[in-house]
Amino acid sequence: SAVRGPNSALSEFLRERGINAAHIRARAREAANAAFEAQIAAEGDALLQPQQQDQDENEDEDFAAPAAPAASTRNTRSSNRKRKAPLRGRKRKKDEDSDGEDVKRLSRAKIPNPGQIGFCAECHSRFTVTAYSKANTAGDGLLCSKCGSKYAKEEKSTANKRTTNKRVKREDLRKALDNEENGCKSLREYTTRMIACNIDLVDGFGDMQRVDMDAICQIVCRNRTLDNNTLKLFFEPEGEKLVLYDCAKIDASELKTIADGVPTLKHLDLNHAGKMTDAVLNHFAVNLPRLEAFHLRGAFPISRQAYIDFCTQVGHRLKHLTISSTSRTSPEVIAAIAKYCPNLKTLDISNLPRLNNAYLEELKPLKKLTSLNISTLNSDGEVSDAAIVDLLNAIGSGLTELNISGHLALGDNTLSAIHACCASLRILNISGCEGFGDGDIRNLFNNWGKNKGLEELYMARITSLGDGGLKAAIQHSGATLEVLDLNSCNAVTKKGIMDAISVCKAGLRGLDLAFLRDVDDEVVETVWQKGVKGLQLRVWGCTKVTCACDVPDGYRLVGRESDISA
Repeated sequence: SAVRGPNSALSEFLRERGINAAHIRARAREAANAAFEAQIAAEGDALLQPQQQDQDENEDEDFAAPAAPAASTRNTRSSNRKRKAPLRGRKRKKDEDSDGEDVKRLSRAKIPNPGQIGFCAECHSRFTVTAYSKANTAGDGLLCSKCGSKYAKEEKSTANKRTTNKRVKREDLRKALDNEENGCKSLREYTTRMIACNIDLVDGFGDMQRVDMDAICQIVCRNRTLDNNTLKLFFEPEGEKLVLYDCAKIDASELKTIADGVPTLKHLDLNHAGKMTDAVLNHFAVNLPRLEAFHLRGAFPISRQAYIDFCTQVGHRLKHLTISSTSRTSPEVIAAIAKYCPNLKTLDISNLPRLNNAYLEELKPLKKLTSLNISTLNSDGEVSDAAIVDLLNAIGSGLTELNISGHLALGDNTLSAIHACCASLRILNISGCEGFGDGDIRNLFNNWGKNKGLEELYMARITSLGDGGLKAAIQHSGATLEVLDLNSCNAVTKKGIMDAISVCKAGLRGLDLAFLRDVDDEVVETVWQKGVKGLQLRVWGCTKVTCACDVPDGYRLVGRESDISA
């Protein structure tokens, strides 16, 4: 064992002096640590040096200050000390703040970079810093992987709670927008929602009642899952009514199957029918022999001639017609409606971009109309007072419902014509008619004895409506009024609202007070006393309505800020 092979001169030299590989590694480690500490000390001195220089300069200024004259009195020296004391105090506070900032900077400087050796701020074990090393709660040190994993679990739990809170808030907001009530739902409601959410797995509804099928259809359309595959689920072989709330995903070829699958339809209502074509409309005219009510919205591809041909074929049996939200109409189409549909009772030609006086001129022959909707959101044409006055003189006596909302050019002459011609009116919508003043609305309702009172009145976004106009409306229709819309009527005060509510005797079932800044908890509680069970009150934008206001069972408060905020 004492026999050794030949060694180089360097190996022999290192062995004689007790230098080996372990010793070399230890010395290298000590040198690296010493260099790291020297670097930290140098950075700390560099941070503290400007403060020391400022302090030295301040001391030099104190020593250079002239001495007080010998003749100064004791009171003078005392007053000088009093004046200097606040300055020293401020200087001391400034120095303390500067020290705190330097300590924070020094703490940040001590945190090693990825790849360097660090010590865990919690267990003080040595580890190699990486880009994924987590900081401790104080933020002045890093954690090893073992200690960091414990904090990671806590952070994950906190993140899950935050996600859950966001989901709950989003669900509450959805319920508020959809007018859904909080709390437990009935078994029927749960079953309806479950079927609607899994509509792709349903083969048929069996003997389900029409009202439940309609509820499922509403949810399916809201989820945008009504398509070519799910359409036929809502066909009833002997059905007389079909309402589809969103036909955007149904192709023209599948729309034709409506007439083939349910030829007994009397009432057909198609919304967002953007894929409707002339061929489909003609197919309905030929294959729906019992059709009496036809409502079509958003059917942009249909041509003017197709509308005229449809009215020519089925107009004699139509009693209710809607052609809304389409740009491909003309006065000739309205003239065909008036000529070939003499038995119409309700007509909806709302949201037609080209609606103008020429359209209204063609409506005069429709003497049997009881409901007329010519409202608009953004019309390129302009409807004048004169055209409305002429139309109401021709057909106004038979109208029980009139909607002229959105026409900005209308003024007091229109309201005077309503006052003179519409004695049978029960529902009036003049929302957004900004040309109506508070005095014009007072003139409408004052001395309107031949009208027995309105049941629904919509006056949203009439910015000039004040307490006087509201008082006149309520004094006239307070005994019969069930729905009142005052959305964004900012000139109406709290007193005006309270006085109006106190006069309502029929029992309100719908009231919109959204964006009326004076509405508060007292107003809401007064509404509960005057409303009937099932009353829906909208208070969007009413910041004075708080969570302290109770909502009785059977009543619904929509839009309260505290109900949808986190």
